[in-house]
Amino acid sequence: MPAWTWDELEEELTRLAASPAQRAMVEPLVSAVAKRTAVLSAGATLREILCLATVIADESFQPVLSDEPIETI
Repeated sequence: MPAWTWDELEEELTRLAASPAQRAMVEPLVSAVAKRTAVLSAGATLREILCLATVIADESFQPVLSDEPIETI
């Protein structure tokens, strides 16, 4: 596989983003995955990246971005 940096991944996912809202999601999502690589296997990291790319490129996904905290149960 070719070598890449997190910045390069972020750049490519930004190009792939289906909407401005998804484009805004790229940096925080890539950052979150990058931080978790210390505890994830290579396969798990790849799965995280593939899932992230699927969400970012999905034209039917219409995220609503808000500064409000998300309530959890």
